[in-house]
Amino acid sequence: HGNIYYDYDESYYFELTTDLDFSQEGNFTSIGSYSNPFMGRFIGNGHKISNIQIIDNYYTNHSIYDYFNPTNHSYIGLFGCISKNIHGTQEADTAAVIGLGIENATIEGYSNVGGIVGYADNCTIKDCYVSNSTIKADYYTEDWYLIRNKEDHANVGGIIGTMGDGVDVSFCYTTND
Repeated sequence: HGNIYYDYDESYYFELTTDLDFSQEGNFTSIGSYSNPFMGRFIGNGHKISNIQIIDNYYTNHSIYDYFNPTNHSYIGLFGCISKNIHGTQEADTAAVIGLGIENATIEGYSNVGGIVGYADNCTIKDCYVSNSTIKADYYTEDWYLIRNKEDHANVGGIIGTMGDGVDVSFCYTTND
């Protein structure tokens, strides 16, 4: 799937009308990035996305450039980055993910890795869950020692990897059977 540039704005509205099963699909690219965050609304209507694989890390996508720029593999989740105001320009108050489930997913990256969103800033995440999923970050220190899932470095979360300012999270949970 590679790198896809999305031109999002605050007027985008997406609504899930059925469950989605990605078991027959390949690797999925996160929606939105730090430089181009998702600023619209995604309404899941209580539906789930299952068996999705979002892997963007040193082990699967590496080049010499990546070793010197590891943040290329940051901001990983179904939504890599969601914000209405990440770059200081206030957008309409619409950035949100509401009523979405993620099940049996594999989500891996360098840092800022979450089941729903890798990095959330000035947005709403409501009525979402992540279940029976593997969410992992591989963070390398300046001395190139691998630190797995250390929250003081890698920023990993079941729902959100990292929260910036003005994030409203309510009625969300994670489980593993």
